[in-house]
Amino acid sequence: MSENLRNDVDPIETQDWLASLDSLIREEGLERAQFIIEQVISQARAGGVALPTGVTTDYVNTIPVSEQPAYPGDHKIERRIRSAVRWNAIAAVLRSQKKDLDLGVIFQLSNLRQLCMKCVLTTFSKHQPKKMVCI
Repeated sequence: MSENLRNDVDPIETQDWLASLDSLIREEGLERAQFIIEQVISQARAGGVALPTGVTTDYVNTIPVSEQPAYPGDHKIERRIRSAVRWNAIAAVLRSQKKDLDLGVIFQLSNLRQLCMKCVLTTFSKHQPKKMVCI
């Protein structure tokens, strides 16, 4: 932010502009004030003034609940998978805390792919690796 925006170099002129806006709202109404402000913003942008967009819209779900499709997945299977993954992580941590066990446990998994790979390696591998390397 420039120094001019933080420190008003001409507070009297600023007050005149704000008083004009108040008068416009009072005399002409909100719609006219909005139109004038939009025109001023358009002119300022055309003149090269950098203005923040400030565009935000509320999210509105346009699909009524009655028209929404059914959930494509299977809640029961997905819950069992999440539970198995959680139990596998707990078992790995408990195994790693045993003495004389040379097993590297990945405590921080950066994404789901790494988690799935860890589950596959520990579940389906005939020979447990001495160390796990996370790629």
